Amino acid sequence: MGIDHAGGREGARVLPKGVHYIFQVVDAAAAERADGRRIPVVLITREHGPGGPETAGAETAQSWLVSAYRDRLCRKRGPGREGLDSLVPHAYVDDAALGAPEEPHIALVESVRDQLRRSMGGSGVLRFPCLDPCLTILRAEVGVGSGKSTLLRDKLYADYKAGHSWLDWLPELATAVGKQAPSGGWLDVVRIPASRLVRRVYMKRLRRRHRWLEGVLQAPGGDFLGTALEIVKDGPQRGNEPLVQRILLMALMRDLAKAVRGPWPGWLWGRRRPGRPWPFVLLLGTVGDLGTPSRAFLDRYTDLARTEDPAPLMILGALTGEVPPYAVPVVPDVAATPPGPGRTAAMHLADRLSVLYAGAETAGVHVVPLSAEPDEGMDADWLRANPKVVPPRVRRRARMRPYLPVAVAAVLLLAASTLVLLPGPAPSAAPSAASVKPPSCRKTKTTDEIVGVTDGLRCTLAGPRDTVLRELERIAGEQNKALTPGRAYRSVVFLAPLTNARENDNAVPSGIPGLRGALLAQRRINKAQARRMPVRLLIANAGEQFTYGSDWSKDREGIDVAQMIIDAAAEEHVAGVVGITQSRDESLQAARELDRAQIPVIATGTVGSRMVDFDAPPRYFQVSPTNDRIARVLADFAVNSEDLRKHTGPGPATAVVVHDPADEFFSEDLADKFGARYTEAGGDVRKIAYLEKGNDRNTTDVAEEICHTVRATNGFVLYAGRSGVMPNLFRAMQGSPLCEKRKGTIAVLAESVDPDLITAPERMGREYPYLTMFYSSSNPIDDGDRKHAYTRFSLDFRDMFHRDDPDIEAAGGFDALNVLSEVINAVYTAHSDGDVRPSDVYTHLRNTGITHLGATGRLRLDGRHNYPPDKAVYIREIDPRGRILPRLACGILHNTDVATTWGPKGRPHPCPRDP
Repeated sequence: MGIDHAGGREGARVLPKGVHYIFQVVDAAAAERADGRRIPVVLITREHGPGGPETAGAETAQSWLVSAYRDRLCRKRGPGREGLDSLVPHAYVDDAALGAPEEPHIALVESVRDQLRRSMGGSGVLRFPCLDPCLTILRAEVGVGSGKSTLLRDKLYADYKAGHSWLDWLPELATAVGKQAPSGGWLDVVRIPASRLVRRVYMKRLRRRHRWLEGVLQAPGGDFLGTALEIVKDGPQRGNEPLVQRILLMALMRDLAKAVRGPWPGWLWGRRRPGRPWPFVLLLGTVGDLGTPSRAFLDRYTDLARTEDPAPLMILGALTGEVPPYAVPVVPDVAATPPGPGRTAAMHLADRLSVLYAGAETAGVHVVPLSAEPDEGMDADWLRANPKVVPPRVRRRARMRPYLPVAVAAVLLLAASTLVLLPGPAPSAAPSAASVKPPSCRKTKTTDEIVGVTDGLRCTLAGPRDTVLRELERIAGEQNKALTPGRAYRSVVFLAPLTNARENDNAVPSGIPGLRGALLAQRRINKAQARRMPVRLLIANAGEQFTYGSDWSKDREGIDVAQMIIDAAAEEHVAGVVGITQSRDESLQAARELDRAQIPVIATGTVGSRMVDFDAPPRYFQVSPTNDRIARVLADFAVNSEDLRKHTGPGPATAVVVHDPADEFFSEDLADKFGARYTEAGGDVRKIAYLEKGNDRNTTDVAEEICHTVRATNGFVLYAGRSGVMPNLFRAMQGSPLCEKRKGTIAVLAESVDPDLITAPERMGREYPYLTMFYSSSNPIDDGDRKHAYTRFSLDFRDMFHRDDPDIEAAGGFDALNVLSEVINAVYTAHSDGDVRPSDVYTHLRNTGITHLGATGRLRLDGRHNYPPDKAVYIREIDPRGRILPRLACGILHNTDVATTWGPKGRPHPCPRDP
């Protein structure tokens, strides 16, 4: 402390005369036994000097003294160590430092709890079994409906579980016992009841411990959860500030009283007397006028202290406002200690305060007036010689006591393990380098690709020149390796075409953008709060056009990547699959294989109607819209867009639909649905076939036919083909003289666009100057507003991959993994058995569902919606200068707005809605 006496060094604070006598008494009270008595509350203030009221600045002198006393309760750590060690458990609250929280009556109690917990030092761990659940209840948002009690129960247990790490490995041990025991089949019989046993015991204990809450809220009847719903957010009693803080104070007082009593039975722990009997010190830096946070706290605590059991809480405050009506001035007892030589007024005051702390009189709130005269040197000298409180001595058995139950539990656990277990790792523990079965990576003979499953460490799916996939594998390997050993996790497989056949190795595989998004989601998830289950990401390559992804293809050389995932699911702790990225027979068959193995799939980039129709596998979900919705939006845009008409003329122009009649899942499906809607609106449709594989026509011939038809009809191109073969067609169109229009350029409206044109839009004007691109997307544009999920996603994407903008399908992969992770976490929290199975994930999706605000907008998936209804669809234009211009936005957008119309102001057009 920067202190000195009157006339001392310049800039030092001058102490009140005789204050060290008061500090001596307070020191002794802070370090002595509480012994179940009520401890008085002491407020210090300053006397007025002989000249009248206090001078400017004197009003805060008592606040400075309380703050200075806090320094007496801590000491600096030894050489080479930063920070302070607490000598006595304490908390310091100042209204100014508290800030301006929405609910200061809650924030103040929460601050006291956190500071007391941190200041225990070597005195053990301070737990708040009454207060912590009360704070969880106050923070809980349970919405409306019949499931409120269940949701509140799950939140309470989740917070309890987060503070008790043994709940993570205990169920894993039970699983290991079941698998290793000779009669391991019993595991399936008892797994579900056992997973809920700890939660049931905790909830019964919680109800018993909080019976007093029913009386406070005047809601008797034994329904703890029903009573607690009164004070959740939006609860009927939540706005009752005095009642809420009264509940928190009662919980705090009960917890502190229990902390000095110790556990039952005392004889088992050698606790004939409490091991940490001293009181907990609370310093109030500013006890102001009526209504201020510290004054309101003191008012309610004083009222409770009269009727509740004594709590070992010693409060020392600085009175900066009016004297509370219940406070009693401390007057020296001159009759008991008559004046004499060497007996000053400050000494008489200290004697009186010592009697109060000794409990000889009824406890209450007492005001101690400090002298207005400055210290002449004695007080400053004493404080320099006695800078710290002498902490209470902790007995040896008290130091050993916290380790005794751990030692007993360890012995019992070792005995049980010796009888039942064989050596082996816990099944849900994060893997070590030697514990994971090597994933399979097989090179194909027909296409010269490497397909299979990897964790990014054991083998590679990248060819000799595939630096892009190899870099993504490196990132996956590093993030998987960073999982905390021994902590529960679940694996998610990203399954998609990640390579091309040797003849198409210049094109971007459809799964690469989504894999980038999934890797970013994994990084975010694993850096999140401790209570969230980490994700280990496995990478599965199905080969170009999903050739090796299932048992459907005739050319798969006996390779079935979906079956590889199924075979590894148990050992790798697979909870689900994301990705897919293509609507094909092969990808749907892979989803069916995984469905038969009870593994759920959340796809991204798949839009074909047959992927989600009545015959779709029940465990298949997707975060992308369907062709039916996209076709209706494209048709409405083609009929009404003034931007498109700049290239075609007035009225609905002829749509030259480029499609692949052999691609029934995607291209033909989109062409038929667009044609039906566009024809219904009065437009004309001309179809031209452009095959993805097995082309019997030269690409140049197809390009010339397209350009000839567009010139003859003054129409536009509706590209319904795959993005992978778009570059070849565009190069052929650019090289054909027929594609050079006399005025303007040829407009192309596409659903699946070459990803490179989105990440480098300047290429459009440079390489294809005779074409103007309009394309649809389910991703919003980064508007720079950090409140929007897509903006945050874009910033993180650029930081992680050092690219200018996210790939067109990256946000979909990001959302798919986040959705699956949220479901995994919900199941993990609710079931508490550490063994989240794929069937549990699907059951939660089907019965409870999930609503997730992702980078691509709000996503709702459940038993009735295997794709998000009214998913956002955007249409944008790439102009000759390489700018991407928004032209249409329909559906539930990324900022949660619902766009029901589009078009120019004053002439809006209705957006298509899902039935």
